[in-house]
Amino acid sequence: PEDRYITQHIAAGLGKLKKLGVAIGPDGERMAHAAIAYLDRQMDHDYRELLRAKADMTKKHISYLERHYLYGRSFFADIPVTDGHTASFDYWKKQAATYWLEETPYMTALTATALNRFGDGATAARMIASLKERAITSDELGMYWKENMGGYYWFQFPIEAQAALIEAFEEVGKDRESADKMKTWLIKMKQVQNWRTTKATADAVYALLSGGSDWFAGTKLATVTVGGKKAGPTEGEPTPEAGTGYFKTSWPGAQVTPAMAQVTVQNPNPGPAWGALYWQYFEDLDKITAAQSPLSIERQILREKRADSGAILEPITDQTPLTIGDRIVVRLILKVDRDMEYLHLKDGRPTGTEPVEVLSGNDYRDGLWLYRVTTDTATNFFIHRAVKGTYVLEYRLTVTLAGTYSAGIATVQCLYAPEFAAHSAGMKLTAQ
Repeated sequence: PEDRYITQHIAAGLGKLKKLGVAIGPDGERMAHAAIAYLDRQMDHDYRELLRAKADMTKKHISYLERHYLYGRSFFADIPVTDGHTASFDYWKKQAATYWLEETPYMTALTATALNRFGDGATAARMIASLKERAITSDELGMYWKENMGGYYWFQFPIEAQAALIEAFEEVGKDRESADKMKTWLIKMKQVQNWRTTKATADAVYALLSGGSDWFAGTKLATVTVGGKKAGPTEGEPTPEAGTGYFKTSWPGAQVTPAMAQVTVQNPNPGPAWGALYWQYFEDLDKITAAQSPLSIERQILREKRADSGAILEPITDQTPLTIGDRIVVRLILKVDRDMEYLHLKDGRPTGTEPVEVLSGNDYRDGLWLYRVTTDTATNFFIHRAVKGTYVLEYRLTVTLAGTYSAGIATVQCLYAPEFAAHSAGMKLTAQ
């Protein structure tokens, strides 16, 4: 059966292809004209239904669907509105220009682009100014809006929203600098998240191609200097990966010097470049100090005691004596500075303890859905998605052996962006 939203999506997609200079051919042109005629009729039907219901036409009646229609229709402003539908078309344009202050950044961007193409550049410019005032700017993450954190409905999708905002700032605001900052956010999110639909990927590619400066113009490699010496592919090592310029360089321990803590990166291209440095070393587990990236993990070990008022948790240090049979609680405090997907949290279990919960399974902890796996030496948490924030995970152990032993460390890492990793500090436990 016919589907209005999908038709609007296809019509907008054809319009984007034309804007990028891609020839859609005679069949594509016929498809576009047929789609526009159908959408004009649907838009007019909405208007007629309001008249039939004797609604107050001065109040807000425009929905996400009509705003999306105006956006898709704006790619084909050269195609006249179907005969008899001019009054309804003008009505929805007026509604879009009147009621926008309470809209999401996504809908505001779509509306601004559409109105600008239909000749109302003044209202579109006010929308862009409002969007810029509400934006969040970060040196690392670029420019984004806190409202674009996602949801279940098509008008809440963050990738499509950011793509629409890039287009609006480029086309309406002529603000290439802001568009580049928004493109930075787009690809930084791809670093730690999945563009889970073809629609999101298509919109993101369109935004990267059409908005801001041409990031694809530069083909030179970034120059990385470590300790005053250029780092890069040397004879016998693989050449940089075509397209991405990826390369890897390593130094054995004997070559590592304090001067190598000074790292500089020079990027000759208009687009961003990034990399990561990993320092691998051997150390006793109880002497390891905490390290963090955009991820951080803190581990606390608490002893559980019973009192008349219920269970009491008291912190444990290296000097706290435990006894066989004591119940201890491992508390993991995970902090994420941006939305991330596919995280693996591994907590090395203290020697001389056994887990209370031994069966693997799905779990829900502090707003976080995860899958827990208990092995002989560690407890693993596989997290599909973690929204920006702080999470507290806990599990219980029983002390089974006397002695002084390492309590291990907790490590968390983003599976597809391994440079996003953190681990807790180590400590000792003593049981009598």
